[in-house]
Amino acid sequence: MTRWASLLAAGLFSLSAAAHAEDFPSRTVRIIVPYPAGGATDITARAVAQELGKMWKQSVIVENRSGAIGVIGADYVAKSPPDGYTLMLSTQNEVSINQSLSTLPYDPLKAFVPITLGTSSPQVMVINPKLPINSVKEFVEYAKANPGKLSYASPGEGSTQHLGGAFLAKVANIDMLHVPYRGTQPAMTDVIAGHVSAMFGAIGPYLPHIKAGSLRALAVTADKRAETLPDVPTMTEAGIPNFVMINWFGVYAPAGTPDDIVRILNRDFVKALHSEEVKESMRQQALDIGGNSQADFQKFWVEQIAGFKTVIDAIGLTKK
Repeated sequence: MTRWASLLAAGLFSLSAAAHAEDFPSRTVRIIVPYPAGGATDITARAVAQELGKMWKQSVIVENRSGAIGVIGADYVAKSPPDGYTLMLSTQNEVSINQSLSTLPYDPLKAFVPITLGTSSPQVMVINPKLPINSVKEFVEYAKANPGKLSYASPGEGSTQHLGGAFLAKVANIDMLHVPYRGTQPAMTDVIAGHVSAMFGAIGPYLPHIKAGSLRALAVTADKRAETLPDVPTMTEAGIPNFVMINWFGVYAPAGTPDDIVRILNRDFVKALHSEEVKESMRQQALDIGGNSQADFQKFWVEQIAGFKTVIDAIGLTKK
């Protein structure tokens, strides 16, 4: 009797899960962004949320839970019910970098199930245009001839902007001062003003300033040139081989979310990402559309964790 009761319970659970997936979503879905409103992560989430709302005929809201380089928002999602109604659009920081730098309240690979890659962008290295430098080679030569005179800004230790500058300093064997800020905007403002020499970061925020001449782009950290900056070489072309570092946003659900719901989320997020409205919005931000399968995103995610750890180890950052 006990065995038959167990089988019956399992069957009922299976039917319940199937029924749940069949009418998903039947209420408001929240997309948690672990950063303040107005940034590229937030803009991406809101553009996709609008399309999903049309598809699902349900409210899809974006909720900003910022702090601790994404950890606060990610931890909230990790501890949310695994029912598909609380999701996260994250950067690489909270799921691929932070665990190599500090002890987190969650284990990313155990706390989340990947849905799909949202968008990505190579980083671009920019400098204040008043510097007598027009290439990465000249930047390295200037740094060696003027030790201690060059600096680079970032929105904080462990950010991809910090890792980009620190990695260049390491592989080129040059001395650069790292100047951390509380965000990308104030850091960029000081590079434009000439208080800091250089900065790395996703292309979107810098593009208007590059076009206006208030920032000079030296190279992009990708294996091919960026469509929005076709005249700017890659780091490999500029003489720094194997320097590939991209910023990316991924969609995640709490671990334990039923497979049927994960499949629905993947299907519909991919569809939303490839809608004309979202593609145009992302084009304006110089972001490349992702929208891959769950299996491909899982593979990409694991590779990114390993890749960033290699960079962090090479730079010599230690876990706190």
